[in-house]
Amino acid sequence: MLIKFKDIVSKYGKPNGIIHIGAHLMEERNDYLLYDLKNTIWIEANPAKYNSISKINNTPNPECVFNYAITDAD
Repeated sequence: MLIKFKDIVSKYGKPNGIIHIGAHLMEERNDYLLYDLKNTIWIEANPAKYNSISKINNTPNPECVFNYAITDAD
């Protein structure tokens, strides 16, 4: 993450949820969970990374994870 999540929260306040485009391996997940954020949507275009995320996201409170590419063109 280029900007530390704690810096975002201190400047703007705690969000109600997050839409995270470019999930990769959900490296930011622990930062989000530190603030008790469970309303998170993760989007990852790479099918191999998405399969890895599916294993990481197997918890009692899994977040929504989608295997889509987000773009401005078809």
